[in-house]
Amino acid sequence: MFIKETIDTLKSQLENNKLRLIAPQGEIQTVGFSFNPPIENKRIQEIEEKYNWYIPKDYRTFLLQHNGAKLYQLYLGETNIGGGLLLYSLEEALQCSKGYQ
Repeated sequence: MFIKETIDTLKSQLENNKLRLIAPQGEIQTVGFSFNPPIENKRIQEIEEKYNWYIPKDYRTFLLQHNGAKLYQLYLGETNIGGGLLLYSLEEALQCSKGYQ
């Protein structure tokens, strides 16, 4: 429940998927957020069974709300210049893991 409430609270503060923050130097910066649509629980179970994975409860909760997201991407004017935090979708996590199997 903590993950869902945290994301819902964050999203309630956004305006057009953007947020204005005060940077450590005191300047105001705009950061953007994008959230993928949710994944079905059935798909999570299929991947767990096929690859013998265990999806932690918090990550599962996140995936069922948003199957991936980009958080705190820096904007310069109206241009997204990147950075921030990428929360992988289950498919992206699966692709990254293939080199380790």
